[in-house]
This record gives sequence, C-alpha cells and structure tokens, in this order.
Amino acid sequence: MELRRYFDILWRRKWIVLLTLVVTMAAVVIGTNQVTPIYQASTTLRIAASAGGNLNYSEYVYAAQLMNTYVEIVTSGPVLNELGTKLSLKELPVITAVVIPNTELVMITVKLEPKNSGKSGEYSGGDIDLRKQGFVYRRRQNLTGGAW
Repeated sequence: MELRRYFDILWRRKWIVLLTLVVTMAAVVIGTNQVTPIYQASTTLRIAASAGGNLNYSEYVYAAQLMNTYVEIVTSGPVLNELGTKLSLKELPVITAVVIPNTELVMITVKLEPKNSGKSGEYSGGDIDLRKQGFVYRRRQNLTGGAW
C-alpha cells in the first residue's frame, strides 16, 4: 500500500518531474555543445638499444642518448610538418614525448583540437615515416577523441 501512495504523489507532481527532466536535458545539451573536443592519441614505444640482456656502462649511456634523440626527433619540425600534411591541418598538433625512467620505453602523445583540423571526425589512416628522421621502423598514428 505504501508503494501505491508514492506513485500517487509522483502522478500528482508529474509536471514538476517532467519540467525538471526537460530543464536538465536542455542544460546538458547546451553544455555539451559548448565544450571543445580535444583529440588525443598516445602510444608507448620500446626502444631496444641492445640485443643482449645486460648492458655495460657505455651501452647504458648510449641507450639513454638514443632514447633522448628519438624524443627530440619525434617532436621535431619535420615530423610535425609531415603529420600536419597527412591530416590536412591548418595548425600543427602538440606532440609530447617522454622517456619513462629506468625503462626502454618512450610515451608519445599527440593532441589536436578540431578547430585546427581540415577534417572532422576520426582519423586513423596514414603512416608517419620516421625512417626519414633516423628511425628504422614505421609508427602508425591514430587519432580518436571526444570532449574532455
């Protein structure tokens, strides 16, 4: 019997409930349209500096220099320009590359706001040929995104 009483109260106040729902949905739609979506892609690369398991000091120093060199290359102008060309961008995206301490890993992140893009939606095509920049392999760039 108690449950029926609650339903009766809700039925009598249905316009208040409905108005609250409509106002909330309108606020969500307006807020979502005001948010600028940011497209971001991240990847973690392993840079194997040595085929063996143990590194001596000179190999360790070389590996650190190699990883720092790759970080500089990935964030350099030629790579940014090629990425901008592949994506038909008016402005170049922001690329960050970070060496993860005490590992052979580098995390690369590309951020792009759609107002800078000549294309809309998702981009998942085109390779950036890093061999031109000194890399010995190809790295596929995928951009997906949404509102943050």
